[in-house]
Amino acid sequence: GQIARDETTQSSPLRVEVRATTPGEWTAQVTGVRSAQPDVAYVLTLAVDSGTAQPAQQFTPASVYLPVHLIVDGSRHVLKHTAALMAGVHELTAKLRQRTSHGAGAMVSLIAADGSGKEVIAPVDARAFTAKQLGAIGSCSLGAALNRVVPRLSSASGAVRPLVVILLAGPPEDNWSSAADQLHRLAARGSVDVIAVGIGGYNDAQVLRQLTTAAPLTLDALTYESVRALFGWIYEIADAAMTGLESGGRKASAPTPPAGVRALA
Repeated sequence: GQIARDETTQSSPLRVEVRATTPGEWTAQVTGVRSAQPDVAYVLTLAVDSGTAQPAQQFTPASVYLPVHLIVDGSRHVLKHTAALMAGVHELTAKLRQRTSHGAGAMVSLIAADGSGKEVIAPVDARAFTAKQLGAIGSCSLGAALNRVVPRLSSASGAVRPLVVILLAGPPEDNWSSAADQLHRLAARGSVDVIAVGIGGYNDAQVLRQLTTAAPLTLDALTYESVRALFGWIYEIADAAMTGLESGGRKASAPTPPAGVRALA
């Protein structure tokens, strides 16, 4: 079973995720956030019968955070590929988790472009990220997903340029153009970096180009190997951005996409 709850106090939001582990015990991930930065995060073991809790692990905030927003198609178009996509998400977050100890950290969120555009995981330190399965049902509500992310991007400041990754396996099926235009304008101003990739044979360059100022990309073969390579490349982009933050905002050159990922004309 699982209980997920958001609690907010006037001074600091508190995000609590609780999972049943063994009979009579629960594991909780608790992240306190102040001014959009994590204050401290704990992993707790809770004894249900006694109601006590002992911190099992604690980590302090990174010196600076790169927001990484993953918008992944969660519609019927990815019905046969959800496991491969989530393996890729695991690949990315595992590397970000290890990378955080070097100085800069990553705040990762996962939004499903499914029938409702739901936020699967709210922004959380990569060290506390626990991936959840995509539903792979309904239509591709890209607009609803973008409307969750775009308002957050406007608050980014200084040298921090959030990274937005959008993976689409089929055409958007809701009112998405307005939110896409807002995202495109932010990218044109240099306020955000956007990677837009058509996956599983979806290669509508016109749609993808509306989301980013960079070249739209496509990944035709959706296999475990190709998806893991794609997310490994996304990690390299995030790593370069985090290295830039650690060195005073200097931006490194973008890594070359892996084999199987090609630019659309």
